[in-house]
Amino acid sequence: MTDSVSNQCCQPLCASLPTSSMASTAPTREDRRSLAFHYAVAQKLRAQPEWVRRARRHLDRLAAQDLHPYAVQLLARWDDWLQLPVEDLAKAITTMDDWLARDLRQMSPFAGILTANERRLVLAGFRRCELADELTE
Repeated sequence: MTDSVSNQCCQPLCASLPTSSMASTAPTREDRRSLAFHYAVAQKLRAQPEWVRRARRHLDRLAAQDLHPYAVQLLARWDDWLQLPVEDLAKAITTMDDWLARDLRQMSPFAGILTANERRLVLAGFRRCELADELTE
């Protein structure tokens, strides 16, 4: 992922991130950072849909563990999402206004899809968004 691709990835994110002055139901910093990573994942899935198969294998490994019942429910939802067409999956993983979507991103089967450099670029873009938000408050 080039720097320009990272910037393209984070542009919709910057526009959709709620400001810290919003109500207490607003997503946390960790929620917003997780969303930033999933915007990058969605972009990568659109370019390379074969990554969905890797996510499915990771989901299968997670499901083989002894998990809390809520985690089992989240994995079942991921199972449903991973059967969606890539564009629908990309939209689902970047939904901001849904607590379930936030919980799902915290238990994402997409671990390892982004390279270290891609993660670094996403974090840099996320920090730029946060700084811009602070400057406008």
